[in-house]
Amino acid sequence: MKNNYQIVRTDDGSLSLIYSSKQGRSEAMHHSGGAVEESLYIYLPAATWALEKTGALRALSIGLGTGINEFIMASECVKQNLPLKQVCIESYESEKWLTDSLTHWLTKSSESNELFDLYKQNLNKVCEQQKVSAYKVKGYLQDLFQNKHLVLNKALSESTDFESPFNCILYDFFSSKLDANFWQPEFINSFLKKASAQTCSFASYASTGALKRALKANNFVITKKSGFCGKRESTFSYKLNPTQIENSGHT
Repeated sequence: MKNNYQIVRTDDGSLSLIYSSKQGRSEAMHHSGGAVEESLYIYLPAATWALEKTGALRALSIGLGTGINEFIMASECVKQNLPLKQVCIESYESEKWLTDSLTHWLTKSSESNELFDLYKQNLNKVCEQQKVSAYKVKGYLQDLFQNKHLVLNKALSESTDFESPFNCILYDFFSSKLDANFWQPEFINSFLKKASAQTCSFASYASTGALKRALKANNFVITKKSGFCGKRESTFSYKLNPTQIENSGHT
């Protein structure tokens, strides 16, 4: 593991990472109140919404980190008995060692590294909350990965293009103190135009003015949602294609 990352245990018993920059700034990947509980609260509703509206999951996960969001989406797909062909998860991560580590955990059971126990504990915690078998969910993740329905990509950038848009977006960058560019209005607006399908959910732990304006400009409806563990706000938003709007009676 890189020297500028440290494993920490959060209040729900699950594990997270703290990053320390060369400039002396530190930021945890999750709230100290609970890495898994926060991720379930913020991101699970986006996945269940997409599944309810479309019967499939084509998800874009920004900020792979410790893989909790991927575990959550896979656990929900197992819970709903969703066939592999109806699931595609694309994850982006700027730290190559994190994508390499999760790849090894999914494909090389005979090897181990210091993150393997983190993955195991966090997957068990997710599955305990979701009331599904951790063994089944890991097998489902392995099948997704083997069949290229779980794709672990390098860092997202302004030039990143997608083969087709997504019906679920989990926007989980570090905060603007560390990843300032990804919270700029121009970047968010361009990203949403490329990444979001006509029917799409969007979730983030953050709720900035620039984010809200970009979502509204791209036809998302923003719902009022409090943040996790006392934080003021988080973001859950969605948009429906015209046919669904007409059928649902929305205006």
